Amino acid sequence: MSSFVNEAELDRTMEILNELKKVLQIPEAPPVVLHNKSDAISKLVRPLLADEGSETTECIRQKALGFIENCENDSLNRSIGCILGMAIADAVGAPLEFTSAMDYGPDAPRWDRKTNTYHGIHGNRFNLKRGQYTDDASMGIALCDSLLLSTSDFDGSDARIRWHAWWHFGYANAFLRDDSRSASVGLGGNIGRSLDALVPGHRPPPAVNNDSEDAGNGSIMRLAPVPVRFFLQQDKLLDVARRQSLATHPGFLAAECSAFLSFACARAINLYSPTSPSKFLDETIDAFLTQANYKTHDINHQSIILLLTSTATPSNNPNEQLWNWRSDPLPIMNTLSARGRSYNGYPNTPGYFGSFCMDALAMALHSFYHTTSFDAAIERCINFRGDADSTGSVTGQLAGAFYGASGIPRFLKEQLYVWDRGDTALRALLLWARARDI
Repeated sequence: MSSFVNEAELDRTMEILNELKKVLQIPEAPPVVLHNKSDAISKLVRPLLADEGSETTECIRQKALGFIENCENDSLNRSIGCILGMAIADAVGAPLEFTSAMDYGPDAPRWDRKTNTYHGIHGNRFNLKRGQYTDDASMGIALCDSLLLSTSDFDGSDARIRWHAWWHFGYANAFLRDDSRSASVGLGGNIGRSLDALVPGHRPPPAVNNDSEDAGNGSIMRLAPVPVRFFLQQDKLLDVARRQSLATHPGFLAAECSAFLSFACARAINLYSPTSPSKFLDETIDAFLTQANYKTHDINHQSIILLLTSTATPSNNPNEQLWNWRSDPLPIMNTLSARGRSYNGYPNTPGYFGSFCMDALAMALHSFYHTTSFDAAIERCINFRGDADSTGSVTGQLAGAFYGASGIPRFLKEQLYVWDRGDTALRALLLWARARDI
């Protein structure tokens, strides 16, 4: 594979894109927050391709998906892997969400990647079927649509309108093709508060307006479209990563976790020569910290540095020892014990562990660093349990960008295809093409 688009490949890409345009209907957001579902259905709650099921549309779909499956371009393969990884890992992690977090162990509730089976659990909170994703991928897909249609680098108001429509009206969720249900699932507290502040009939400001330091994992769980759109423009990449975070999360730490994850995924998409996950991550962190210019006297900057350098210790940082993600095993139980009943003003609960952006990123970095395949990274991360769909989604973005769509096992892609008919991969293709101005 190559990241360079040669003339023949460019011609083939243009041919596929022109075919897609014949049936493409990227969901359009209204200029204001919607009042009711009837307004949303006409332009938002619909498939990516018009006249779904017709011979013409399905022929174009299969031609485009065949092009994606056999693509010889590294950056396209990895871009698609980044966005597919977000959705697939969300779906695989969802059955383990809300089960008590604990150190990795073969006898605990878990998912087995080799047999694609779950052990020690009976059902799941949202009664999801295999391949159905939750809020993480839904918000990411909405963000993807926003970036595809935006006339600027990022329109925070448009993104917030879309996220409101996701929760209230079922836009971009996994149930468009499920006759048994339509309501979205998985709304978290920080994002819920940001959506509650929106007023139907009005256009919201581009960022949430409060003075808190809320820093849940909601702005990194949905992030994949940002590095795909801006993998060739580092200045815009980091700016948009932070701005999309501030659209729902006012906290500095959430914005910086978003900036780093975008940086890492974009660096993976741009990777020219094979390397190990550990070497890639070590070099990526060094490069990010070199350009970040963090101040060691600032407590928030100190926290980011502590996480990225993986230097927390049980004696000096008992509440943050999890952030020493290079350690193996990862000290989840010791961290839970040290924090007691609350941490940073929030309840410290095993069933929701990983919901803090710093913890989620630490779990994802650990899982990527200590494995050598996409599915092994996902397996390790979601089997820590807690907020498993979201920590899985974060891991899936990074692992997908590194290993590419070709590195994701076919059975995982097929589970997603049942519900999205390839729309997620097609969105990734369109976003990659926009990044390359094709």
